[in-house]
Amino acid sequence: MVYGVYHLQATPLFEQRTAALDSDLRERKTMNFEGHFTDKEIIRQLCKERVKLARQRHDRMFLHNISSQRLPPSLGKPSHWEDDVPLEIFPPRRLWHRFRPAANLRCGSSVDINEAALLKAVMTLRKKTPHATWAKNLQLVVEDIRKRATGTASFSFNEPTILEEEKEPGTNVFRPLAGVSLKDKIIDRQTARYLRGALDDFLHPSCLAFRCARKQRPAPTIHDALETLMAFRSTLGSKTLYVAECDIRGFFDCVPHALAQSSVEALVAQHDSERAEKVDKRAVEIFLAYLAAYSFKRNVREGAEKALKAKNPRAKFKWPEAELLDLHGSAGLEKIGVPQGGALSCLIANAALHSVDAEIERLMRQFSGKLLYLRYCDDMILVASERSICEEALGAYCERVENLGLLIHQRKEVGSYSKEFYSGKSHHPYPWGPGKEEMPWIQFVGYQIRHDGLVRVRLRSLKKQRRRMTEIADQVLATLNPGRKRKGEITALSKSVRRSARQIEHRLRQRFISLSVGRRQLGQPSGVIMPMCWCNGFRGLLGRQVISGSFKMLDRHRNRQIARVVRRLNSLHLPKGDSRDELEVLRYYGTPFSYWGQFH
Repeated sequence: MVYGVYHLQATPLFEQRTAALDSDLRERKTMNFEGHFTDKEIIRQLCKERVKLARQRHDRMFLHNISSQRLPPSLGKPSHWEDDVPLEIFPPRRLWHRFRPAANLRCGSSVDINEAALLKAVMTLRKKTPHATWAKNLQLVVEDIRKRATGTASFSFNEPTILEEEKEPGTNVFRPLAGVSLKDKIIDRQTARYLRGALDDFLHPSCLAFRCARKQRPAPTIHDALETLMAFRSTLGSKTLYVAECDIRGFFDCVPHALAQSSVEALVAQHDSERAEKVDKRAVEIFLAYLAAYSFKRNVREGAEKALKAKNPRAKFKWPEAELLDLHGSAGLEKIGVPQGGALSCLIANAALHSVDAEIERLMRQFSGKLLYLRYCDDMILVASERSICEEALGAYCERVENLGLLIHQRKEVGSYSKEFYSGKSHHPYPWGPGKEEMPWIQFVGYQIRHDGLVRVRLRSLKKQRRRMTEIADQVLATLNPGRKRKGEITALSKSVRRSARQIEHRLRQRFISLSVGRRQLGQPSGVIMPMCWCNGFRGLLGRQVISGSFKMLDRHRNRQIARVVRRLNSLHLPKGDSRDELEVLRYYGTPFSYWGQFH
């Protein structure tokens, strides 16, 4: 099987930067374990986290610039920057800012540009001024991380802090995210990078998530899944196909440690038998320490959930404890679950289902050209030319998964086409075609594909983006109305608001534009989607026949949220801005700044 590779239209400068990044990734893929913990590699990760912190502060500064009642970002300290990793490990901004490329040479996202500039500045200035306070602090942090990761002392991770994230607003059902210290995070990430680089060649092509770039081929993405599905549909013509989907219940929360360990060790053994350079034992030791530091029962059920229920008695972390108890017994529950959000958990996801991929790809070879199987983490899809082939592949998949001690969402029979079709996570084989008794659409990794090749974004993704825009407008309104109690009530404006109505409206519009289509500039060629924006997450739609109504809906919702804020601004007595700031704010920025315009 060959991946369908999607090529984004880009400027020559963007292509040069992409080629440089791909070369850098391949170079780091061939490093030995200690090579992932050199000064430069550790500093690279510290720079990445520092730029991420700056981005978070920038988002909070948006509200602080409107009202002084909003605390400045510098007063909030994120959990992963702890006392043993001071913020004073980088040169002052006035020094490293000089290493940013000139405006006409900048390409890619601002995050990438800032990362590269900060890394270059640190590597240069620490040699010129090794006795500077920041340079000494940095060296202490680097040496401590390297010593913990590559030393001979027994390794262990600190207990993670469990952060709750609501799955759907208003459901009171949360997912547990594991927050770790910055040093542990870097060791986790670099160890995972080393193991993924060593073991990636032994994974199957049907596995699409968390892969590495290879020579002359970037890492596969969800857009490649769309390309492959479209190509398979095209190869078999307009005939009816049969599709089945299957989703594993609470995958990361239900993975047994024994399965994670045996799966990774099997890939390591395969690597060592076929490669001259063996996998470093220290990396395996760190991986085992990663498993030992967390279990769902200990860290979530007996720890974080009690604190969550103290705040909200109806809140819960969903976990199929009764079914897992039947499968693994009470002793087995003590070692089930891996941290959500950890880099090594991504490696576990691929390793744990590696044997399942092998079995279904054996069937793909058996039914040459009649069966397609794709898996992205714990979501998978089967497409076949005949119902019997699809049923056999689905049966083999489910049997293998259940033999691993994992649970599958109950498979539903698909009847007539309705909204209920999209609510199911696992389906028995159903026909995909234009007939009355057939399903016109299938969905996988955020995309929905019609039998005739029409593509659209999944409704759930659209709703999530609408909620995000509403949240931003709500935050601005809360900043303008710090004492407001009832809907429709107009309160006296606090003297804390420091911007004029036009300035606030303009800043809000720019915030929405950046969120949706990125920091676009007039004169950029059409067909180029900017990085770090919502539309970039669906760039596989470029050049395809798409349903534009969903994008127009997002544009309308964005305008409605702006109108909400403007109505409130018009009811307040705000300070007057500079005459240049009081010019009429543009109500329409044009097609290049709209959701619809990106895929038109």
